[in-house]
Amino acid sequence: QLDLPVERGNLHKFRANFSPESGVIFPLPFLSTPDILIESFEESVLLSDAVSTGSVEANKRLARAGIRMFLKMVFEDNFIHGDLHPGNMLVSRDHSKLVVLDAGMTISLQPEQQRML
Repeated sequence: QLDLPVERGNLHKFRANFSPESGVIFPLPFLSTPDILIESFEESVLLSDAVSTGSVEANKRLARAGIRMFLKMVFEDNFIHGDLHPGNMLVSRDHSKLVVLDAGMTISLQPEQQRML
C-alpha cells in the first residue's frame, strides 16, 4: 500500500474507468516518487457529514453512485479498490459525487471468481 508510483497508476486507471458523469471522482495524480504522491485536491466533505445534512434525494443519489461504482469495478472493469471505507470515500461539496481516495490497494478477480459472484 506504500508503493506510491503504483498508486499513481491505479488512480490513472480508475479515472479512465469512471467518467466525470459517473458520479464518482478519483483525484488526478500529478507526480509520484517512492516517497511522494502529489494529486489534485478535491473539495469535499466527510461521507458521514454529507449523509447527515443531505436531502433524502441527494443521499439516494450518492447510494446509487456507490453501488454502481462497486458493481462496475467488480463486473465490468475487474479492477477493484481494495480499501473502500468511509475514511476513503468523501462527497463533493455540492453533494453530487463521491470522491474516492487511497487507491494504493487494488485487486482483480480470476474469471472463475467473477463467475461465482
